[in-house]
Amino acid sequence: MLVERVLTLPETHEETLAFMLMMIRVNGCMACETDSYRAMRGCAACALQTLRRYKGDDEELISQFEDALEDVRTFAKNHSSMVITGETPR
Repeated sequence: MLVERVLTLPETHEETLAFMLMMIRVNGCMACETDSYRAMRGCAACALQTLRRYKGDDEELISQFEDALEDVRTFAKNHSSMVITGETPR
């Protein structure tokens, strides 16, 4: 349901950004090297593989998403020049 919700939101929405941040953290994207096998396969394939291999449960992923959302909101407060859209009714 989270993926389906995020797919309906604009790229600049705080939940979309939080989902991307969560995936970056779960996938370990910051440590990925351009000449690595992971990078050569591409980000989409890596994300799918990471989620298939994920050992936690859905609640853990939701918790990580909520942490990322709080980080995005904190960033938005401190960087008012950034265009980050706010909450949308659920």
